[in-house]
Amino acid sequence: MRSELDLLGLTVTCHPLALYEPALTRLGVTPSWQLPQLGDEVPVLVAGVYKRAQNPWMRSGHRTMFLTLEDAYGLFECVLFESRLPACAPVVARATYFLVRGRLQNNRKRGLAIVVEDIWDLEEVLAEEAEREGAVKINQAARERREEEVYADGFVSGRKRPPGAGTAAIPKKVG
Repeated sequence: MRSELDLLGLTVTCHPLALYEPALTRLGVTPSWQLPQLGDEVPVLVAGVYKRAQNPWMRSGHRTMFLTLEDAYGLFECVLFESRLPACAPVVARATYFLVRGRLQNNRKRGLAIVVEDIWDLEEVLAEEAEREGAVKINQAARERREEEVYADGFVSGRKRPPGAGTAAIPKKVG
């Protein structure tokens, strides 16, 4: 896929987010095909690849950013109002893949869009998740090592200890 992107500027084999499907499911990401079925003002978490951004002045004199993203199923719009722009604009400027938390606007008057509350670089989020999974595996290995106990004959795993092993130092009850 990297070669396709380098040579053609697009992917032919599959959508780039299709590779992250299991991780996105674990994160609770809603695919774009489900958005029209959800109600108005429903909180959602979506992931997408940058397609385009527009940052027009509104009649009110405020700036708003319209961010078009694409997942493996289609395009969807995200709206960043001026109050969220200072926090979100740096992420939009540097990232290509996004994880967006917001409220789904799904009504006849305004159409279908996600009003952005938070936006993250998806690659950073997935890297942190992989790092946490690696840390969990390391912690499990450390826990297994701690389960080993010292007996008179050296280190013996508690699971592999034969019956009566390590009990020579326990005094017998007399009487």
